[in-house]
Amino acid sequence: MAMDRPTAAELVSATRDFLTDKIAPELSGFNAFQLRIATNVLAIVERELEIYPDAESQERAMLQTLTGTDNDDVKLLERELAQKIRDRDVTLKTDGLKDYLWQSVMTKLAIDQPRYARYRAVKDS
Repeated sequence: MAMDRPTAAELVSATRDFLTDKIAPELSGFNAFQLRIATNVLAIVERELEIYPDAESQERAMLQTLTGTDNDDVKLLERELAQKIRDRDVTLKTDGLKDYLWQSVMTKLAIDQPRYARYRAVKDS
């Protein structure tokens, strides 16, 4: 079921904007520092809400291919892949593993450190 607007990402964004634009100018010292941390956390949550759903479905498909299973649970698939790597059934020579690892790291960077992720994407292309 699709949710009506505002979306969770829009609500988080509006809250972050309010804190940054209206509250931050009123604070100084430790409270200003704590507010910067809080707005950074909200920005990370906002990016995760926007990026992760599509990334998760791509990750699931890649993990299913690498593990040879059709399980839908990404966490379980990650554990299965880790076990296959420990057992040396999957190595860096296995088709798709490098792509999976790269995409996984770049998605995490896009959520946590988007400037670095954009820099790496441009630098590596």
